[in-house]
Amino acid sequence: MLRAAPLAVLLLALTQPRAGTTQTPQPVSRARDQLVRYAEGLLDPRHRRATEGNHVVVVTDSPFPETEVAMARNFEAVFRVLQNILRVPDAGGSLDESLKVRAYLFKTQQQYESFAKYAEPRAAGRTAGMYFSGFGILAFHLESYTQPWLRHVMLHECTHAFLDRRVQLTDRFFPSWLNEGLAEYIGLSDVSNGQVHVGVFTTKTRHESFEGTLIVRSQAADQLSAARRAIRHELTLDELLTIDPTSIADDDRLQEYYAASWLFVDLLRSGRPTWPEQQFPALVREIGAGHSDRETLETVYGLSAKDLETGLARHIKNYKLVRGWSAPED
Repeated sequence: MLRAAPLAVLLLALTQPRAGTTQTPQPVSRARDQLVRYAEGLLDPRHRRATEGNHVVVVTDSPFPETEVAMARNFEAVFRVLQNILRVPDAGGSLDESLKVRAYLFKTQQQYESFAKYAEPRAAGRTAGMYFSGFGILAFHLESYTQPWLRHVMLHECTHAFLDRRVQLTDRFFPSWLNEGLAEYIGLSDVSNGQVHVGVFTTKTRHESFEGTLIVRSQAADQLSAARRAIRHELTLDELLTIDPTSIADDDRLQEYYAASWLFVDLLRSGRPTWPEQQFPALVREIGAGHSDRETLETVYGLSAKDLETGLARHIKNYKLVRGWSAPED
């Protein structure tokens, strides 16, 4: 266990990059009850189980006992981590079920892909998890590439849910760079000894497989390489702040966008001693209240857009991961 409106926005967790490009399908508007009915219809009724936490209802047809219980506990742990780093007041107690995030953990990737195609065609074949902002519905599957990848998807999507449920105060959605950047920032963080070490990114991670224990290159290492490609491709701050990631057809460029967003968030938390405690929480809360991200960035940090752009390029170029490996627990 880790200790730690209409359908207008789709928040993605990237799959492994695919070669080639595809035409981006148009979004399909669904109502929340339609999504719930469709997801429920995909589950194997013989194994359907559900459990509740203070902020989530986890529904699964996993063949593994207590999967939904572990997921609910981890979800609540991520909420506590984010509540701490963003200085968000404790909501207190358990929410009414109608206000809780409904998380579907499908047994198979095929079930998940069917749901993705129905719910949001732009996500079909390109994601390992999704959260629907405004609807409070989260979905992913157990047939992920590795244990670290499944953990990453869970952390990533729970971060989206927290911003939507606990920080967003208006109908204006969080800008994609911050939503995806913070989700990657949490999702890529080191997990060891049952805890999320926020802002610590290791070069390697441990993976338990049928071949035994493997120490493999971390996702943070892959994303750092992608962020450096983004800088070589001259990704500007203006592009980072305005791009809609669902409009990026090329998977390599999409990975670069996520990676640059991650390290921009890292810069905004770690660039100066006061930033993690003062500036970054203030930035997220102000944007959550509906203020412009560009103006809020310059006001809260006291820096021009050009200064921020230069700082981001330097941060990505000089960034060093922590040598060692993450040891996630189930």
